[in-house]
Amino acid sequence: MSDTFNVVGDTSGRAGLERLPGRRTIIKGAAWSVPILAAAVAAPAQAASGCTGTPVVKRVTGIGANKGVLTFTLPANARCITFVVEGAGGGGPGTTTINGGSGARIEGSLTGCGSNRVLTLVAGGGGTSHVGGDGFGRGGDPVPGVTPGGYSNVEVNWGSGGGGGSAILIDSTPVVVAGGGGGSGSHSGFWESNTGPAPSSWVMGGTGKNANGGVAPGGNGDDCRVSQSNWFLEGDGGRGASGAVPGAGDGATWNLPTLDAGPGEVFGGSGTGPTSTGGAGGNAVSQSSRSTFNNKSFYVYSASGAGGGGYAGGGAGGAAAATFRQPWGSGQAMSTTSAAGAGGAGSNFLGSATASGCTTSATSATQGTAGNGGRGSYGGVGSVTVSYYL
Repeated sequence: MSDTFNVVGDTSGRAGLERLPGRRTIIKGAAWSVPILAAAVAAPAQAASGCTGTPVVKRVTGIGANKGVLTFTLPANARCITFVVEGAGGGGPGTTTINGGSGARIEGSLTGCGSNRVLTLVAGGGGTSHVGGDGFGRGGDPVPGVTPGGYSNVEVNWGSGGGGGSAILIDSTPVVVAGGGGGSGSHSGFWESNTGPAPSSWVMGGTGKNANGGVAPGGNGDDCRVSQSNWFLEGDGGRGASGAVPGAGDGATWNLPTLDAGPGEVFGGSGTGPTSTGGAGGNAVSQSSRSTFNNKSFYVYSASGAGGGGYAGGGAGGAAAATFRQPWGSGQAMSTTSAAGAGGAGSNFLGSATASGCTTSATSATQGTAGNGGRGSYGGVGSVTVSYYL
């Protein structure tokens, strides 16, 4: 028999984001939460121990950006207890080509749990462009932009919230936690020349920096860079959490010509360490710049991605903005631009052999990614499934 709570996450668009004609936007995908620890998945515990018949299945999922919770008492004769825990994804940029960060996925088994243990399953909610996902460790919140009046050219873009962590608690003690993914970052900008045509495009890129192997680390958020041959401006991605150590928020780097204003740099919020309700992701930050050139006025705004929740929370990306000029043909060109990095992921946790009288270990679990990073501005929800035989 089974108890299943399975609700599809919020599929709404990015409400309130004005898409202006001629807009050019780049939003780097956020971090993958955890790299794969083991290349091969071990045979399910029930198969290895000879358990047969129909298992009892308990399952809960997040509900949009909200967490899902299911509590039950494990029968004294329960055996072959297995689990799959997936953290929620960070919110994406509102496109189908770039994702927010994926939550972690952990599969394994519980042994030696004794009789009448109370299990609480917490499934994280997905990050969105307006709020971080709740969970065991709440995802950090984004900073939605406001479009000001009085400018002839305006571009306002913002990143997304982090995904919530998912967990199994036994008698209120966490024994398995899967971190949530970081939210995506953003970029905005204008280029204006008083002689000759403006460039058809900027070079927009940045390399993702995922965590190296291990049980606990979450991936770092991707940087968001905009550049030409002689300059660049980059919002740096937030750091992923590692074990009980939260991820730090990051700032920005740049190499720019003669400046009219800026660069103004803002560091993203840092995640928090473990608490009874998990570690929260760092909140996003924003930066803007404005200028006047060729009798035109310009305003740009970008906000970073927030950190994912988990055992400890990931840090948010940094943001920067600047206005500068450089020679162009026989005259000058002016650029007003901003960039903001993606959020880092929350960390995983596997309880010790004595935690709540149950054994969980890295050798009995495999870790990877849930593949639920956000597209279309919302992150996929987390889930927790526990199966056992009587």
